[in-house]
Amino acid sequence: MTREPDSAPSALLDVSVDHVKMYVADTQAAAEQWSRLYGLTVYAVSHTEQSQERSIALGHGDIRLIVTQALVEDHPATSYVDLHGEGVADIALRTTDATRAFEVAVARGARPVSPPTTRDGVVTATIVGFGDVMHTFVERSTEDSRLPGFRAVPHDSTDGPNLYTMDHFAVCLEEGQLDPTVEFYQDVLGFEMVFRERIIVGPQAMDSKVVRSHSGKVTWQGGNRGSSWTGNATFPAELRLVNAPDGPSVARTPVTELDSLRADSKSWRNETVNSADGRNLFAGILADTYEITARFDLQGATATQFGFALHSRSDGTADRSVVYDRKAGTLYGKALAPTDNEISMRLLVDRGQLEIFSGDGLFSVADNVNFDSAAVSQGIRLFATGGDVRLKSATFARLSTSWGTAQPTLESTLAGPWHASGGSWTDTSGGKQGQATGDAFYLSASSAGDTVWLGTAQAAGLTFRATGYTANIDTNGVVKLWRPDRDIATYSTPIAAGSTHHLKVETTGDRIRVWLNHGTTPVIDATDTAYTSGLFGANVYHGSATVQNLNTGSGGFTAFSSGPWTTRGGTWTTIPDALHASSSGDGFYLSDRTGTDFGYEGDVSVTNGTATGLTFRASADGAGYTANIDTNGVVELWRPGRDIATYSTPIAAGSTYHLKVQTTGDRIRVWLDHGTTPVIDATDSTYGTGRFGVNAYAGNTTAQNLTITRRVELSLAAGPVQPLCGLRKAAICCVVWDRDHGQARRALHDSRRRHQGVQPVHHSAEAARRQERRLLGVAGRIRSVRDPMGEVYSRGPRRRCASADSRSALQNPARRAAADRAGACP
Repeated sequence: MTREPDSAPSALLDVSVDHVKMYVADTQAAAEQWSRLYGLTVYAVSHTEQSQERSIALGHGDIRLIVTQALVEDHPATSYVDLHGEGVADIALRTTDATRAFEVAVARGARPVSPPTTRDGVVTATIVGFGDVMHTFVERSTEDSRLPGFRAVPHDSTDGPNLYTMDHFAVCLEEGQLDPTVEFYQDVLGFEMVFRERIIVGPQAMDSKVVRSHSGKVTWQGGNRGSSWTGNATFPAELRLVNAPDGPSVARTPVTELDSLRADSKSWRNETVNSADGRNLFAGILADTYEITARFDLQGATATQFGFALHSRSDGTADRSVVYDRKAGTLYGKALAPTDNEISMRLLVDRGQLEIFSGDGLFSVADNVNFDSAAVSQGIRLFATGGDVRLKSATFARLSTSWGTAQPTLESTLAGPWHASGGSWTDTSGGKQGQATGDAFYLSASSAGDTVWLGTAQAAGLTFRATGYTANIDTNGVVKLWRPDRDIATYSTPIAAGSTHHLKVETTGDRIRVWLNHGTTPVIDATDTAYTSGLFGANVYHGSATVQNLNTGSGGFTAFSSGPWTTRGGTWTTIPDALHASSSGDGFYLSDRTGTDFGYEGDVSVTNGTATGLTFRASADGAGYTANIDTNGVVELWRPGRDIATYSTPIAAGSTYHLKVQTTGDRIRVWLDHGTTPVIDATDSTYGTGRFGVNAYAGNTTAQNLTITRRVELSLAAGPVQPLCGLRKAAICCVVWDRDHGQARRALHDSRRRHQGVQPVHHSAEAARRQERRLLGVAGRIRSVRDPMGEVYSRGPRRRCASADSRSALQNPARRAAADRAGACP
């Protein structure tokens, strides 16, 4: 959901890392190690005869590290090193107002360590963070990175690894401390949780959550958009401490086990790569998971640049290029000097992941790339610009899956094996992607000639009784049912490139019906006798499209009646047992049903991620109210710009919860898991009416069994009555009809309010009609009324008008009198 920053002051909203303090046993030895291995430079020291500690400040780029050694037994560093060994003791946070940040944090529950103090123009204040790690707020009036009590020392830049900033902090916590620690950073420091995952390896498992400051300056690496790697893990690699020309260094190389995944290898030796002839040694190779190794001889080379264009296309474009620039001396923009006048490259590509190695592991880069896995985008081009260069050797090898038998990304209940009939079909993160210049089909081994339904995503078509009928969506603005040589029927509706749609097909003999986006009424209802049975599959025509969740059976998404639903953010597909959503931020799936006062309920679940819920009184862009479950441990009622109310309760990923919403004017109530008492009872007047829908926020979610209940009240005038429902006084009767549940509820109230506490009584639909007719027959002078089923009742001996038309036919006084004598409706 789109949430506004909380009311925390800018002192907490704009924090960044000022420095990190480590407690060590020997400051001199620690400083030498950080300088020698990582290129940090000593720029300030702090030590006097009277002090109880010795500290050395090192830095490079934006990195500021302080190593501190205790000189007395009762110094905190002594017990820290004895208990933990050398490690991080304080992650200091730069802020514009250290005093205000300290006061707010303490007021929110942080434990104070030292109050705000000012020295040498720097204000500092310290609180407890997690475990034995502190957070010191630092407010500086100048850009001088020294702390109070430190004196500058002459220093020169030290050659070493190109380390310029601290990316993120990984914290290992004791069992049971993850959620409390995350809550501390959210509630006290105003951080937000941006990612969560659970990693299971054999009998072991690890839960992980990532929090980030509002400023984004205390953050982590973003997620990968590829279909195999999450962005948290690179290719498995081995780290070694080696003797390099510049001294001991860390080398990183892929694990040797990757060698077992190689397949379909090709090799080249002693080839010239020339910018003039345009020859590409890798022409004809299409792949999206592979390894390339290459050695280039710079002796006599005239090319200014050379390298590989990855996931290239026929128009010359590519998703990413790995280039060595001879003049700059850089590979992929990073410094790399030739070794014996040679440049070596080892590239590993796995859809969303790219890794580059050189120099026996002393050079390595890991990058997230949104590679396009369509067949037309899987090319590789070896190139040179501005001249030529000699390729001493090169190899290409496909990388097989490391998970055993390959698992396709297409989810389907249809039996395989599947086979392509035209075009090219590849697995992508969104499902099976087809590419064709004309018509192409992807067919299962299943065949049938009865009732079926199929789900799709990413602008595609469903083929059935194949190769016979296809129901597809077309960016020309139609849903079409067709077979070879005939367009059977069409339905006009906007279809945008890149959008997701759900198609459902049902066949009964010659009759074929097609539904769009979970609408209640088919958009196509036609007959054709050309094909009576055949295979199920998918179709793509003239371009690229992706299909997913191809299923047969009676399952799917169960919801109230509606026209076609619309998507506003996220990807929405149908799995056999629910509506599934995947959204990085707020995503909405909206029906065309609207309401003002109603009951709205359904089953929702967060498979993994943050939140999902029921949206109501919403506009076409999703702006309205949402009641959701949030894995941070709350049920929440919110609208854009405001969290209206929350209810704290454990919400577990993977569990299903039942939400119910009831609105009456400005009053909104929310129930959880069929409870008798609402967990939220609030008022808000921003939205008075609007659409019903579903929301997903920062995760994968499901929704199912959505129902809407509306109330229709029939107020009957009081009159002399026989004993009725336990009341002997004149009464006003109210009948409430629940259309979706097929039940009626009635409550009787004494007109003089002498009878209190009468509870609603539930009846079946037919019993409710009988009771209503009885009330109408005895309650005195009552005008005709229409119930929600469209029937008209009136005073008389249990007479029913068949329709409003029959009632209007009695407006003539003479005919009305005759009908009255005959016992018809007045």
